[in-house]
Amino acid sequence: MKIDKKYLIGALVIITALIIGLWGAPISLDGYTDISEITQNPDEYINQSVKADGVLKNNSIETVDGERNFIIKDSETDDQLKVKGYTGSLNLDSLQGERIIINGKLITDNTIEPKEILTPCRDTYTSTKIMI
Repeated sequence: MKIDKKYLIGALVIITALIIGLWGAPISLDGYTDISEITQNPDEYINQSVKADGVLKNNSIETVDGERNFIIKDSETDDQLKVKGYTGSLNLDSLQGERIIINGKLITDNTIEPKEILTPCRDTYTSTKIMI
């Protein structure tokens, strides 16, 4: 069986374009970062916007001066981040032990300031933005 030269060249061009196009593409395309990744490499994330994916730790919610602080933990490790200064209307008590995503800024190696919280709702995520 003889392969036509133009088909071979075409296949090589397509493969090369795919390799170049996907070079450096992140493996996780959801854009969320696990808590353990943030806590193990804090220098990469401090003063950066992050989307921290974790579980709202039970009995960690506290209110200070009208702001709620709480802890989110990695679902597979003991790593955790403190979420400081949440002022939105989301009922955090009903979300204890549930997966949430905090979109905000890492202000220290273990503290994130939230701008938006994504929560599960009927197999999708809904957004609760904080007006600053």
